[in-house]
Amino acid sequence: MFGTSVGGYAALVAAELNPKVKALAVDTTYTTSEQMFNLQIEHLLGGSTGLFHVLTEAEFHLATLGGGSYAMSANLSKLESVPKLFVSGRDNPPLAAMTEELYNQAPQPKQMLVLEHSETGLAVEAEKKEFENQILYFFLKNLSLRAN
Repeated sequence: MFGTSVGGYAALVAAELNPKVKALAVDTTYTTSEQMFNLQIEHLLGGSTGLFHVLTEAEFHLATLGGGSYAMSANLSKLESVPKLFVSGRDNPPLAAMTEELYNQAPQPKQMLVLEHSETGLAVEAEKKEFENQILYFFLKNLSLRAN
């Protein structure tokens, strides 16, 4: 399973809930849905005032019916036997910190790949190719090519 940003969050949650996942790679992901929401608001608006932030957060909780956030870090132990690759880009420090926090909390086997740019920020074709090769190598190394 592979995911980037919000897709990385979804991939982690799905992997924790589904024992059929045999390998997992996530690129610059969030630790909670609230963090994702807050960073997206900051990114889209280039910052926000305190009042606007309070209003948008209240709307977020209303839209999610106060369902709260999935306790991803509490369930990382379910991925103990699953090979994990965490990719972090230096171009997005808040997401890099969250990705590295998840990496630190995750059980072995795990790898951390730090790039200058996250997948979504790759602008140069050579960087994109290197990123794709690293992801492909991870899955080829960790997944059987034979159907069981």
